[in-house]
Amino acid sequence: MTIKSKISLYISLFFSILYGLTSVFIIDSFSNFRKEEFKERLNEKALLSIRLLVDVKEIDNNLLKVIDQYTINKLYNEKTLIFDAKYNLIYSSLDDTKINWNIADLKQLKESKDFFKKEGKNEIYGVFYDSNNEDYYALISANDSYGKRKLSYLISLLLFSGVGFIIITWLITFYIIKKQLLPLNIFHKKIKEINVLNMQTSVRSRSDSKNEIDLLGKEFNSMMLRISDAYLKQKEFTANASHEFRTPLTRMMAQIENHLNIASPEEQVFLKNILNDVGQLTKVSGQIS
Repeated sequence: MTIKSKISLYISLFFSILYGLTSVFIIDSFSNFRKEEFKERLNEKALLSIRLLVDVKEIDNNLLKVIDQYTINKLYNEKTLIFDAKYNLIYSSLDDTKINWNIADLKQLKESKDFFKKEGKNEIYGVFYDSNNEDYYALISANDSYGKRKLSYLISLLLFSGVGFIIITWLITFYIIKKQLLPLNIFHKKIKEINVLNMQTSVRSRSDSKNEIDLLGKEFNSMMLRISDAYLKQKEFTANASHEFRTPLTRMMAQIENHLNIASPEEQVFLKNILNDVGQLTKVSGQIS
């Protein structure tokens, strides 16, 4: 994997995780808000039912059921139960929904004043009401289908938005990084062009820039100048040394060849071997230059 791909991947992962954490926070906050809002609505409905039944003398149990019949919201599948101080059920709304309860729940309700819990798809809210030193208890159950639909829509929206956000973030990040690291690709090509016959390679860099790549380019150009200068000096030294070697070697070959004419057969064999070695040295010195 290239550096561009790694950086793009890491940045995309970072923003994806950040987006995910933000989405979880938003969903959790909205879920808590929905519960609190729904709890407040159930509280208002429960207290209203108790007050109509207890405080308004003109309203009896049957009349309250009639009111409840015309004001009930079918979406919420509401069910309301009201108990007196002796835990006797004195009112039950017209709904078919059942609320599981026992006397222990009502006793606990008197101590805590209210509670809110989930039972299946419904949520149950209980409240304790004290009217003229008379204790009353109300249990109301309902399904917040409207609030849950909004929460479900929010989750879907954040999910699809997250997918699009991740794709766009990766593409934009990869494009920006590719553009920013383009000088490195040029730098790489220039380095591949360096050889013995091409020691003048240089890369473009802005002299007034503090960009790390431009600084690297300037140092590379400076290094190539030093290498080129050292190579030329070495080549010049080698050529001079080779020339200095060839002169005495040529003289030695001439002297050996002259001496071969007057040497004995045994000496000629010896001198030919030396002449052959000197000839090889001359070839080597010529190749070095």
